[in-house]
Amino acid sequence: GHMATVDRITVAVQLSVGVAYYLRLPIDTDRDASAITRRNFVKEIDTEMRTESRIAEVINTVIEKFVTLKHFAFPKGIALTQALSENIFTIIACVLSNVPLGIIGTPGSSKTLSVHIVRDNLRGPDLSTTQFCKQFPAVDVFFHQCSEYSTAEEIRKTFQKAMSRQKSYGDEAGSSTRCIVFLDEAGLPDARRMVLKELHPFLDSPSVSFVAVSNFPFDAANTNRMVTLRRSLDQKDLEVLAKGCLEINHLD
Repeated sequence: GHMATVDRITVAVQLSVGVAYYLRLPIDTDRDASAITRRNFVKEIDTEMRTESRIAEVINTVIEKFVTLKHFAFPKGIALTQALSENIFTIIACVLSNVPLGIIGTPGSSKTLSVHIVRDNLRGPDLSTTQFCKQFPAVDVFFHQCSEYSTAEEIRKTFQKAMSRQKSYGDEAGSSTRCIVFLDEAGLPDARRMVLKELHPFLDSPSVSFVAVSNFPFDAANTNRMVTLRRSLDQKDLEVLAKGCLEINHLD
């Protein structure tokens, strides 16, 4: 009864802290890791929160149970790395809560792939192929491939198309379909032209979901308007990736 409710609240708080803060920090093996890494952060936060379960263990356990080969259909030859699992979990969490998300990672860390997997699996109660995904609304993704020549007008038009489609589905939180604006390679537009400044009003009062992926960190103005996930591939991920490429990812 009461203790179970307290435990659920504690886990919810730990997950919220994890998505908002823990996942945005680099792992120890990042080449450009700052003085504050995930490991440093959990030492401090576990002391402050004074809970029996450590926050990193809670986050990793929830992600491991959420993103499984049973819950999601993956393309043939795709390895379920920790980086891919974190991407999928955070995308769905942010889409359902309508919180903008930026994913930062090195090339090959499954940033774009994770968006495609979410799109292909979240097709609504009637069309989703797994029982797990049937509980989520369908997603309708509006892609924009960024380049150094991208303009603010192109980004604005992508948002306008998504917002118009969302109105046709219904704006209410319980809508059966969620529209997502997805900016791929969002770090490429020329910063001198301040192209991504166009995002500010759409992120301040989001009427559609937003996911951007980049090899490079966003500037402070955009970072402060979104949840950020930063994850590169560590040694364990590289081993899982190799097994997946060889289609032996089910082996120990």
